Amino acid sequence: MGRLKRAAAILEAAEQWKQRCLFDGGSLFTDERLWTRENFEQLRIHFVEKLDEGAGSFDEKLRGQLDPAPAEAKRLCAEIFWVLHLPVISSSVKPATKINRIRRVWEWSGAEFPGEHWALQYDGLNGVLNPGPGYNLHLWRECRFIVSEMADWFSLSMEKRQSLLKNPWDFAEWLYERQDALRRQFPHALLFLLFPDSFESIVVLSHKKKIVKAFFEKWNKTPPDDAVSDPQLHCRSRDTASARRHGRYRELAVAVRRLQLAEGHALDGRSARDCTGAGGCLRKRKRRK
Repeated sequence: MGRLKRAAAILEAAEQWKQRCLFDGGSLFTDERLWTRENFEQLRIHFVEKLDEGAGSFDEKLRGQLDPAPAEAKRLCAEIFWVLHLPVISSSVKPATKINRIRRVWEWSGAEFPGEHWALQYDGLNGVLNPGPGYNLHLWRECRFIVSEMADWFSLSMEKRQSLLKNPWDFAEWLYERQDALRRQFPHALLFLLFPDSFESIVVLSHKKKIVKAFFEKWNKTPPDDAVSDPQLHCRSRDTASARRHGRYRELAVAVRRLQLAEGHALDGRSARDCTGAGGCLRKRKRRK
């Protein structure tokens, strides 16, 4: 699948994060070790397992939950928000809003915020994915998911983690075995950030299902039950050689663009005009007058 040109800076930042944090367990902003099982367990104890259902904003309640947590866990939480916000298009969450939240959480630890860091500059936080209002409304759920997911991730051996990060489909299968993975949008964003040559820039499961349904209709076949777990995995599971001979991977990319037009907005942040000029199996919905 072709990479989005506008995503180049974001994907480069994601690659740096993968190397520094997912491989080495370090920190994106500093030289300390933040992405560790111990720190994620602290976040699980103080945040995931002690939800505050009372009054107040998400940030206000989060501060109260993290107050007894170690400073390292608070800084890790700030870096988690960097990851959660990285792919989100600026029309949904402005770069300034992203940075302010990351700074606020980081400073709860008592440490000086590294505001001059390359990963915290406006140009690199414009995003390319439009997850819709539900992502921001349920950001606390996405945060819970990544904390639990990463606690499991860092329970794996280094050898296993390296193996999974070298194989997009093995990683995806591991990811979708995590609790609530199919209910959250971040897993789709994570697959795109880590493996942009294998996964499209779509974070809404229903959109993926529409693409799969359209292709199976084109092939005069009925999608199997396992296609709903992650449609893109099922697309890949078809005969790879046959798919390449018939250009089905290219057709999938075209179908994605057509779906973006049909939904009335570009899911990857591109304008509708950028997506035109290619045929596909999904027809553009007529706009109401």
